[in-house]
Amino acid sequence: MALQEPSANVPVCVRMMSGFWLVMGQGKQRKQRFLKEHPKCCFCGGNTPATDRDHQPSRNFFWLRQRPKGLEVPACKACNRSTSASEFVAALIARAYPDPKTPEHKKSMINLWSTLHRRFPHEAQSLLPTGATIRKQQAFIEEMGEAFSEIGFLSIENPMVIQHLETFGTKLMLAIHYDQSGKAIVPPNGGVFVRIYSNVQLIKGEFPDSFLELLEPEIKTLRQGKKNVQDQFWFQRRIIDEGARALYLVACRDSFCVVGIVTNDTNHLPELPSDTAIGTLYSPREPNSSEPHFPVIAGRAAA
Repeated sequence: MALQEPSANVPVCVRMMSGFWLVMGQGKQRKQRFLKEHPKCCFCGGNTPATDRDHQPSRNFFWLRQRPKGLEVPACKACNRSTSASEFVAALIARAYPDPKTPEHKKSMINLWSTLHRRFPHEAQSLLPTGATIRKQQAFIEEMGEAFSEIGFLSIENPMVIQHLETFGTKLMLAIHYDQSGKAIVPPNGGVFVRIYSNVQLIKGEFPDSFLELLEPEIKTLRQGKKNVQDQFWFQRRIIDEGARALYLVACRDSFCVVGIVTNDTNHLPELPSDTAIGTLYSPREPNSSEPHFPVIAGRAAA
């Protein structure tokens, strides 16, 4: 049966190969161009061919999934798909404060929680406060004042939640570093040190302000035309030695922030203030390595 020629109003790429017509839509064509320009996965050491375009943060992170272009980086299938749970957890926590204001935002928050509970019930359960965390919340209110008594709290003390946030932060740092440092990929002997700070820690003055002095003053975010999402996501950076080392700070709304220290050699870190804790180390691993290329939670993969 003969293949009909495509309609003139449908943009396609048509070429001949071995006597057969091959028709590709614009989406596939754009993906092929992207992978030609970015052939290696930026998450697992630089030796694995990229197969996907990964968006960091993902669309779920933003209200109504309205995400401007930018921070689209090459990933292999394993790296692209192994962190879904971590990205859902981070998106839900990020959206928790400030509260959603519009009916559409409130509905999307409910939908996100429902999806997390359906797909990752253990993670959803881990976010619920325990008796111990409720007592800590009461102590915080007594310390900081009654103004905080009307605010709801979401627990992130569970080790599973912390691990998910660190996994999210690690992947985000690798993506930002690739984008901001001229396609630099952290090698297996390098790594990313990640530390999460909650808004409670920020309010109590536990964030190392001296770290801010090391960063360039420019605030970066995702932009597309006149639209930007600085109220939901922004970061600052300092690139050192043409990308061999770097410092990053990422703010996720007013809920939490991520401090990242990136280096091509874990024995050669940037000089840091004494009050800056370097955080948890992630070193890239290839997907077929005997070690997991992203952290393991409670004896199972992060997603």
